[in-house]
Amino acid sequence: MPSQERPVFVPVGANPARLFGMDARTRACRLAQNIGLECADEPPGQGAAVLANMGFAWDPAWLREIARRP
Repeated sequence: MPSQERPVFVPVGANPARLFGMDARTRACRLAQNIGLECADEPPGQGAAVLANMGFAWDPAWLREIARRP
C-alpha cells in the first residue's frame, strides 16, 4: 500500500454463520489485522475506513484490494 494512512476496518451488521470455528466478525477482523488494518466498532472521526458488511464473507485478497481504495 502506498505511504497514505491505512484505513480502519469496521464490521457492520451481523451474520450467524461460523467459518473455521469463528463468527463472521471475528474472522473478518483477523483478516484485516493480518494485512495491517485496525479493526474498530465505529469509523474514525477523520481518515479512511472500510465499512465491512458482515452479510458477506470476506476474502483476504479482496480485502487487500479494497483497503488500497478506501
